[in-house]
Amino acid sequence: MELSLLTKYERQDARAVLQRLDRRGILGVANLEATLSHFARAMLREDVVVNLSEAGIPSPNGFYEMLGQHDAVISGSFVPSFLDPELARSWTTEEVSVGDVDVYIGKGKLDIVLNALADLPGADMEILERHAAPPPTVNEDGTVSNGGRDLVFYTNTAIHAMASVRFMDENGKVGYMDVVESKSASAFLPIVRFNLTHLRAGLTFDGYVNMHPTWSEGRRTFASEHVQTPPTDALNDLMAQGLRYTGWLDKYRRRGYDVRDEGVVKGIKQHECFSSVDCPLTTRNTCDEGVQYIAYSERGAIEACSGPPRWLRDPVVYWRHGGRCEWGGEASATAKVYDSEGVSDDPSDGN
Repeated sequence: MELSLLTKYERQDARAVLQRLDRRGILGVANLEATLSHFARAMLREDVVVNLSEAGIPSPNGFYEMLGQHDAVISGSFVPSFLDPELARSWTTEEVSVGDVDVYIGKGKLDIVLNALADLPGADMEILERHAAPPPTVNEDGTVSNGGRDLVFYTNTAIHAMASVRFMDENGKVGYMDVVESKSASAFLPIVRFNLTHLRAGLTFDGYVNMHPTWSEGRRTFASEHVQTPPTDALNDLMAQGLRYTGWLDKYRRRGYDVRDEGVVKGIKQHECFSSVDCPLTTRNTCDEGVQYIAYSERGAIEACSGPPRWLRDPVVYWRHGGRCEWGGEASATAKVYDSEGVSDDPSDGN
């Protein structure tokens, strides 16, 4: 991997090794690294398109290009199925489909992206639903939620609007997709607002992003205090099975995840609480050193040489997982999500 794409600590280790080589040795490594990383990026891009095609996305190449044109992010079950095919093969549900490809976009782009999807060749697209986030509801305990519990809508207060679309290809095969518009100019505001940490990841035109790479080891995922009701795809599954909202975490357990919902983040290396990117008490951001970004487009690799990609820093998104940390004693913190332009996940902020 190119030095510009490594973490600060990996760069330090790499430089220490390179300093032991003479100039000819460094030139040889530079040529080898450039060649390998170029072909690795090309292979990853091809794999993304192939997996989109296998999921039933019409015109997968055109869909991939659309991601780059509109700074869109793929989230949902497609991401872990792409990264960990062995895990996806163990799922008892049917194979990954269009419905697992959730598209997240910045505020004001919903209609633009819907038009772009409608223009993709190979299938007819129909908008089944399109609505803005419902008005906030004040619950009996004084907390504010994003609409009533009976409303089929992503229970994610960082969402501004969404649409459900249906694709039908030339052979009559049907697929459904959710397109989700953020309250922020950044598509990542609702993604970092997800209740489980393994969901705070995405695939873009330029590369793969994971907000909690060290927490994901061993297929772990930590639930935040935001956990009240599940994302829509899990909610629909549970409603069909007659299960309670609180049982939605079991969906991910059945899929092979080690779901930690004790309210305390455990099993991570010792660190300085409230400042380490490994700590749930720390306010993180999309440009900090804890974010794993692996570029697979040439554009993304070049841009990474000067820092985080534009779509992670314009605007910067901040979040805190909250709860307690095993290294923090009795200290605790509330979860929060906001961006550098003042937009937050508070359903009463008017954005």
